[in-house]
Amino acid sequence: MGCHGSKMRSGADGDFAPVSAPASTSKPALEGRVRAPARQRVGVYNADVGRGDGIADVGPTIASLLAEHADSLAELRVLAAGVEGYERTKHDDLYLLRYLLSHKLQPRAAVKAFASGLAWRRANGIDAIAQVVKEAGFVDGVHSQFPQYGKINPRLPMHFSGLADGQPTVYFSVRELKLAELMREITVADYVLYSQYLNEMVHQATDAASRRTGRIVKLVRLIDATGVGWHTLNMKYFSAVTAAARGSEDAYPQLLGYFFMCNAGRMARTFWENAARPLLPSRMVEKSALLEPLTSEADLQRLLVWVPLAKLPAQLGGGKV
Repeated sequence: MGCHGSKMRSGADGDFAPVSAPASTSKPALEGRVRAPARQRVGVYNADVGRGDGIADVGPTIASLLAEHADSLAELRVLAAGVEGYERTKHDDLYLLRYLLSHKLQPRAAVKAFASGLAWRRANGIDAIAQVVKEAGFVDGVHSQFPQYGKINPRLPMHFSGLADGQPTVYFSVRELKLAELMREITVADYVLYSQYLNEMVHQATDAASRRTGRIVKLVRLIDATGVGWHTLNMKYFSAVTAAARGSEDAYPQLLGYFFMCNAGRMARTFWENAARPLLPSRMVEKSALLEPLTSEADLQRLLVWVPLAKLPAQLGGGKV
């Protein structure tokens, strides 16, 4: 499909053709050019603005970002060409744009992360995982095919939705978690491997959605923290989460749209501020918020920027049972 004037199109085999930025514009020409303003977050979910495809209308179009940052992308492209593992077709301008946006539009910082991400993928055999994920497809529930699912999911249920045709979202409920039991059944390495499959699945799903819609689509994580207590907390599990995040953030820039912890009582807030938050990567913390959507209309509206009311779980103020 065409995407707001950008060079995104589906090939005959269903893969998406590379996205390229316009030719670099000289600085004198840039001075006289009117840049497309970034869209403001509308405060409520609107699936009908331009697309109606079930994805929140958040942020500027990819086409406008590629045009606005053409010079920086051209510089990053030159730097990236010297990185081991770089492939011009595979690592197109949309791929590199995510790195640029994650590193304050600084090409040298972006290429450092790009190199780190490719090295991490090689060291962990992610390309082989990527092929398995691609062949499995993006149907909700596909993660049941991943290693250790049988041990992990009954104790750490992850409810994915929108992987194929909507806003990619994953929902957890604390009342369903059995973290101590989980960490008796698996090792940290087991959890890391499972997370690698999940991250690659989300990466491929959000990349496909971005190319389909013409906006950078990201994952939304939702957790209902109702019932958090000492019996639900487990530091070994959070150590596993930290281990899984280590290195992967450079491989998957702009993957997380937001992490919302909802209905968090005093215990959950104390644990978040003093235990969980210090262990997490700073970029993840910056995209996290504690909300009370059942009692605060403002908090509910903040969620609805990302997830439509019909898809939001009832425990978070939505209509999905």
